Amino acid sequence: MKILYLTRNDGTDNRGVKICNSLAGMGHEVVFVGWDRTPEKAKDLHYDPRVRLHILKRPGVFAKNSLDGWWDYFRHVARTLKLEKPDVVQAVNEEKAVVALPFKGWRFRHLVIDV
Repeated sequence: MKILYLTRNDGTDNRGVKICNSLAGMGHEVVFVGWDRTPEKAKDLHYDPRVRLHILKRPGVFAKNSLDGWWDYFRHVARTLKLEKPDVVQAVNEEKAVVALPFKGWRFRHLVIDV
């Protein structure tokens, strides 16, 4: 089963790393979708090599351009859903689930929300 893990962090959150690596270890195809708001800083990512990373590199979530940033993130998620064609989207919280919800039934079948 192909699972798209949807979050808004840059991939350094331990919770996301553990979840993605566990799912990959169980034999699922895992795609991590995130947003790197500080692309100028080096990141030390510890993902299983089977986890594919799709991280939007765009600075400034709290800057004047934050609405533009959210629009870029929405487009990034839409492109990744079209490219990867997952069976399941696992959203980190309700806010990320709302980003994926317009595509449910069209680009993926099941939505799991971590709250």
